[in-house]
Amino acid sequence: TINQTGKPVDKFVFTAQTNPITIDGNGGSASTIIVSTKNGINIDFTVGSAPNWIVPIKGSNNVNFAIAKNFTEQSRTATIGLTQNESGNTISLIINQNASAIEFSIDSTEDTFSDEATDVSHTVVSTVNGIAQEYSVTPNESWINYDIFDTLLRIGATENTSTETRIGTVTLTQNGTNRTITITITQLGKPVQDTYVFETDKSSISIVKAGGSQEVNVTSTKNGSRFAGLSITNQPFWITVAEIPTTDGIKYTFTAGENTSIGTRSGNITIKQTRSDGTEVTKNINVSQPGKTLSVTKTISDAYGETSGDLGYLETLNANPNTWQPYINISAVIDSSNVAAIVKSVTFASGQVGVEENWATVYKGINNGQIRISRNGNIPSRTFNLRYNVIIEIHETASSISAVVETREFSLDWAWNPNT
Repeated sequence: TINQTGKPVDKFVFTAQTNPITIDGNGGSASTIIVSTKNGINIDFTVGSAPNWIVPIKGSNNVNFAIAKNFTEQSRTATIGLTQNESGNTISLIINQNASAIEFSIDSTEDTFSDEATDVSHTVVSTVNGIAQEYSVTPNESWINYDIFDTLLRIGATENTSTETRIGTVTLTQNGTNRTITITITQLGKPVQDTYVFETDKSSISIVKAGGSQEVNVTSTKNGSRFAGLSITNQPFWITVAEIPTTDGIKYTFTAGENTSIGTRSGNITIKQTRSDGTEVTKNINVSQPGKTLSVTKTISDAYGETSGDLGYLETLNANPNTWQPYINISAVIDSSNVAAIVKSVTFASGQVGVEENWATVYKGINNGQIRISRNGNIPSRTFNLRYNVIIEIHETASSISAVVETREFSLDWAWNPNT
């Protein structure tokens, strides 16, 4: 009997010291020791394919793994196959990566700018697992600009030179996670300049003495439409105002009663347009109304065709002053009625050098408008000149006790000429 021992059976060992491997969401490196022997002698092994977030690095008796950051909020798992040479034995190596805590936010997603060049700053939070994560900024319009300063994002706009509002967007994209934030930018256009019209069809009006009305049409529009911002800010006390709206403004009616005073009365009516921005523009309408007509006439004796002073020039010849005196009669008419013209006072004003007030005597009529002047008898017989101030009251009627309607002041010149 012949016995022959066969070849001994090979003993293969193929194990991973750490399996599964778990790593947090930030990624990093991990490794495990691989025992791969044949009859106690190390033999090689191969590493199968891995997903793109894992890079396996094979050593002689271990496998290292470079694991990328997990940019999702879900955990993930990969299985990598190891195969032992000669034996064909395999190990399914499991790698687990935890989910990440991702934050990507901004304090506001809408900005509204005026037409002027301006900017605004935002606070942006961009982290993965509490670690700052970069992000990119993409405006969709050339008039939008930006800068990043740490956690602050400045967004600006150039001047909008048109009157149209424009809208753009800025997109923020978080690196790795590809999360996005869109900010809407609204920039107003230049304010449209309102066009106002403010015109009157008359700049002056006249109302008859007996009283009556005059109309003034005022055009007041804004951008072609009727604008109601009109008011009367000034008017004479004797004028009343009525108004009627028109399609393009207001028709004013100005009314006055009879003017019973002497002479024309006049004043200004001020119309104001108050615009939407508070600007005030005014127009003045001059209004006048004739009143009663006062005429004062004078009758002069011995004037010899000469005039001087308001009331004329009287000349007294070389005559007896007690029997011959020049005089002035003053009369007044209001409209067509004679009224009283009373000499209120006659006062000495001035004389030539060396001439005194007492060289002449003035006689003024009682309750009438007559003035007489004579030379005093004790004055040397030589030529001299005097001037007097005369105040005359014009009364309402022919009665001297009726109301005084006007007071007038005149000058009167008188001369004594003994040689004429």
